[in-house]
Amino acid sequence: MPRFCPRSFPPGATPGGGAWIDANAIIDAAYEALEAEADRVEAAHGDRPKPHVSSGATHRGLVGVADAIGAQLVVVGSRGQGFKLGRLLGSTAERMLRSVHVPVLVVRTPCSHDYRRAVIATDFSGPALAAADAVGRFAGSAERLLVHVHEDLYEHLAAYSGAPATDRERHSRHASGQASRSLEQELSRLDAMGLRATGAIRDGVASEVLPDYIRECGADLLAMGAHGRGGLERLMLGSVSGWLLGQVECDVLVVRGEDTDAAG
Repeated sequence: MPRFCPRSFPPGATPGGGAWIDANAIIDAAYEALEAEADRVEAAHGDRPKPHVSSGATHRGLVGVADAIGAQLVVVGSRGQGFKLGRLLGSTAERMLRSVHVPVLVVRTPCSHDYRRAVIATDFSGPALAAADAVGRFAGSAERLLVHVHEDLYEHLAAYSGAPATDRERHSRHASGQASRSLEQELSRLDAMGLRATGAIRDGVASEVLPDYIRECGADLLAMGAHGRGGLERLMLGSVSGWLLGQVECDVLVVRGEDTDAAG
């Protein structure tokens, strides 16, 4: 698969954040840095990426290159200029995730081997299904763990409003059963594609449960679906929002997909 190694700088800025210098000097310095990085990648992996430098907003430059070459995957690091995931919302990474039309792999750990264990977080929506499929494409040898975090919002509201306990229990059983059926359907769908996975349902708040689950099972990849709503990117995992990317310790694969009503 051809690889591109793009880098963008705002007009007039320098790679080091110093005073104004000539635009050509910025581009030349960037090319030199990318050529050195391409040499390193080729020496380590035998495949040389093609450097590309553009000026302007970083996320627009990356998206432009991805569109121009028909990229199947965009890979970004979680550290360095513009990709501080602790400040994901409103950052370059968040804007890129909102704009790019292919899966984005956010790398947080050194690459020493193929992915061994992937957690696929699902709410059974279209983007979540696309994320599960993408794991098969980009991490085909990894063990797949499909997890749905069930947060019963009705239970919280009903308890607050004083609804009878029998009503709350009946609704809880119905919601849990629906989630179990949806999980089994998704496991069957993946199995039919040759992507065998193990399923799990956890109760609680996804943004709290998922980081702990990932650590417990020793996963080195988290895959999740994303979609745009109201002009803003929201991750399709119930109450999980963009900040989750800054909380997990493993790499994260974010995949856009067609919006559907969540079955769970």
